[in-house]
Amino acid sequence: MRPQVSQQALTIRGNGTLRQLQSDVLVSEPFIGQASPSGVAPASGKFRGIWDTGATGSVITPRVVQQLNLKATGQTQVHTAKGAAVTNTYLVNLLLPSNVGVQNLTVTEGDLPPGDDVLIGMDIITLGDFVITNQQGITVMTFRTPSLAQIDYVQGIKEKNRQKMRNGKRH
Repeated sequence: MRPQVSQQALTIRGNGTLRQLQSDVLVSEPFIGQASPSGVAPASGKFRGIWDTGATGSVITPRVVQQLNLKATGQTQVHTAKGAAVTNTYLVNLLLPSNVGVQNLTVTEGDLPPGDDVLIGMDIITLGDFVITNQQGITVMTFRTPSLAQIDYVQGIKEKNRQKMRNGKRH
């Protein structure tokens, strides 16, 4: 089942060339609307997330599992830099900056660098458009869901060069 996403966008800015893209992430049990199926607002917590285009799936740490008292939905094999392992899976909702929400997302449990509790992987990134720029010493990462357009820098440069050629021939 593909996670549900709301039509939203977020932007993260940082001085210098950022080697890590981090943002706050609100994690909760899965629910639709304002409350869980029981009618009670689910437990949620705010954690620091790291965006990782090298990760196929999103990950939460044991700290998230314990703090929210999440129940495993199963197990799966994962492949990390440390090798292959079998780990628990969980179904969660994530709320990213600017209220970009991902509902009913299956995540795995794993260890992350100190201070990071959520890894935002390609399962989320591919739900929309994701761009990173580094202009004038400022890194800007922007993400929107759902995908609204194809972004192709090669085509843009070719078109700009064609326009230059046409303008050059007129003078």
